[in-house]
Amino acid sequence: MANNDIAKAESLLDEYCNYAKEDLDIYALETNLYICKGEYEKAYLCAIKGVKQKPLNGDMLYNAAYACELTNRYMEAYIYYYKARYIYEYNKREKQLVDELKESEERILEQYISCCDRETDMVKIKENKKIIDALVELSKVEFGLVDGNYRSYSQVIGNYIYENINKKRYAAIYKDQVMTYLDSVKGVISESYDLTHLKGELLEVKEGNCNEIDLDNNIEYLLPIASEKCNNVHKFESDEGKYSVLQFSEKHFNYYKIKGKTKVYSNNKAYYGNAIPLVYDSNKKKLVLSIFVDGLGTYNLKNEKLKEWMPNTYKFFEKGIVFNNAYNMAEWTYPSIANIMSGLDTIHHGLFHNALDGNMPEEVPVFAEYMKEQGYYTAMIGGNWRIIPPYGNARGIDRYIYQHQKAGFKVHEVICDTINHIEAFKDTNQYLWISIGDLHDIADGDDLPIDVQKAMEQNLREYEDKGITSAKQDYSEKKSEMFNLEARHIDRWLKVLYEYIEENFKDTEIVVSLFSDHGQGYFIKPGEHFLAPGRSNIAFMFRGEGCSNDGAEEIVSSVDYGCIMRKLCNIKERDDVKIDGVLPKTFGGCGRKFALTESIHPGDKYQAAIYTDDYVFYYINQGVIENDG
Repeated sequence: MANNDIAKAESLLDEYCNYAKEDLDIYALETNLYICKGEYEKAYLCAIKGVKQKPLNGDMLYNAAYACELTNRYMEAYIYYYKARYIYEYNKREKQLVDELKESEERILEQYISCCDRETDMVKIKENKKIIDALVELSKVEFGLVDGNYRSYSQVIGNYIYENINKKRYAAIYKDQVMTYLDSVKGVISESYDLTHLKGELLEVKEGNCNEIDLDNNIEYLLPIASEKCNNVHKFESDEGKYSVLQFSEKHFNYYKIKGKTKVYSNNKAYYGNAIPLVYDSNKKKLVLSIFVDGLGTYNLKNEKLKEWMPNTYKFFEKGIVFNNAYNMAEWTYPSIANIMSGLDTIHHGLFHNALDGNMPEEVPVFAEYMKEQGYYTAMIGGNWRIIPPYGNARGIDRYIYQHQKAGFKVHEVICDTINHIEAFKDTNQYLWISIGDLHDIADGDDLPIDVQKAMEQNLREYEDKGITSAKQDYSEKKSEMFNLEARHIDRWLKVLYEYIEENFKDTEIVVSLFSDHGQGYFIKPGEHFLAPGRSNIAFMFRGEGCSNDGAEEIVSSVDYGCIMRKLCNIKERDDVKIDGVLPKTFGGCGRKFALTESIHPGDKYQAAIYTDDYVFYYINQGVIENDG
């Protein structure tokens, strides 16, 4: 290209594509070729494909930024320049290059704002202001590369949290009594508006002093409203009459029953959520429930062992199917949950880095989006900071309840909030994901519940090093025993939920699953491969019409989760969505011949395990994985 010999460059690139068609650097080469040819739109499309394949590669982001600039996509260019600069800084690239990107970033933002300022259409002016506000907020979390809103003391309660340019949620406090108490403690309130001190409820809202809604007269609705200040008066007007209601607490959602055409006038600024119709379709399931138990590997809990240590779970899913040969696609929570949510393997969803965050591909729906499209009221309850909206995990979710699990959102609270939620929305078709993270306390070296401590002999209390991370722990018989005791503790609380479900729903009305993301490093004995069954074999249980334990020995993968759930919910697969999951033979699908587990961790060697009916193949690469994967 130094001699501007485009024809020769094209010929060489074609030759290379035929030789190494899987090399992702081809996207960068093609982008540059199109730019040299002046075909900027083709360069843009090619660059975007490259970013989707390598979202943490600085060069790919740089190419995308430049292609966006050439095609006058200034807002996109700004984001890509910003992310490219951050990645280059993270990888300690030359200061001159970083400074050049910073200049490009600032120049593009000025161009974008200048274009916005020249706009005369009021609708576009308002839209541009929203985008600029979003850019400012998203820059605080490095445009999703390092989002600390859910795992730090960021003061987000009472503000919006952005998931992307077009999506934000108002963060309210879940328990109004807590706010009342904090108000009475001088100096505390100013430091406690975060999702560690407080449990938050995040909803999409419309803000203002008036909300007019035209609703069906034959259906009751619940309208969530939060107030910016205490003692806000809401005046409701409808065919049912006129009522004035005092909302005492600020930054907290109250739910009001309404019907028909309704107007709400508020004395002070309010945040109005979407009206929730209290009606259900008898052709759909009344309750679809995903119970995620972090770290519940089944190496210790198969068959009679499950019956011994988790008897209530065994009894509940005895009426469904408990897979004994289910394997995770990835060995730790962040990538593994993305596998489960999207049905994509780690290479295809791109979430693998332990320090740099990402977002699942938007063109592939997560399971909650399928449920939302089918008319289900959707919610997520839990405190796992690796399952948060910026990663795409809350796409399709109406109601999001979160507090960092280390701050006390343990199994008993999750179960309580779950039952309250199900009861409140029992008149809808509802989908609910709940996260239980208590097993992680063993690997993290945290204090365990008093009933577990009471069951522990003194030898189990002896100190053991917890390792570099919870995912990289050495074999420990003590921790394995503690695991069983903690599993029993979780099971006791799950019994309350199981009994509530069986008392309130028929088996034909429910689909309930319990599953995990990975096993435990302390199950892996010396000499065993890193991805031996102790780390790769996971809980995978389903109950609902069409479940039978006849297929309990079939090999399944975590990426098959969505396929199974859609089958049980009578939702057709979409022809336009390509995923790596398959429907097991147990449910009438083609099944799989093997399950692949991978460890893609920057700074470590790539490792993989392939599980078949008769053999296990282990692989270790000699090269080290780089920050872009």
